[in-house]
Amino acid sequence: MKRLDLVLNGKGGVGKSFFAVNFVQFLKDKDIAQVAIDTDNENSTLKRFHPDTRFLDLSNHRDLDRIFGALDKANLVVVDCRAASTDLFLDYFVEIDLSAVLSALDCALTLVMPVNHQLPDQPWHSDRKNGDYQSAQKRNAVSAPKPSQLREI
Repeated sequence: MKRLDLVLNGKGGVGKSFFAVNFVQFLKDKDIAQVAIDTDNENSTLKRFHPDTRFLDLSNHRDLDRIFGALDKANLVVVDCRAASTDLFLDYFVEIDLSAVLSALDCALTLVMPVNHQLPDQPWHSDRKNGDYQSAQKRNAVSAPKPSQLREI
């Protein structure tokens, strides 16, 4: 079965490209055939680290069809989706009837959604120099305002 892996998250800076670069390197190290596609026209991190990566121009909506065309070259396609492209991909999937396309191609879709979020008051957020958990709690308390401190703008 073919597989399409989309590394996707609406927010920038959560580690999408970091994951994609390392995942593609892992696949190469294991001699697993894949096609890598980068959709970030500003940073192109995946293409910078893996020059054989294809570039996909998201400003041309029909260029998205090339994702499925890449499945002719390898059974695994990894797409590093730029920040704020989630809606674009979801709208496209509705437009093409993604379920029918995946079925016709005998393909599975995997959404990889890296999340970069700190949980307050956890031991691993201690002060790394001296294990001072209380200072970590104070930092978190300062960075996260209480609902009573919020006001409508």
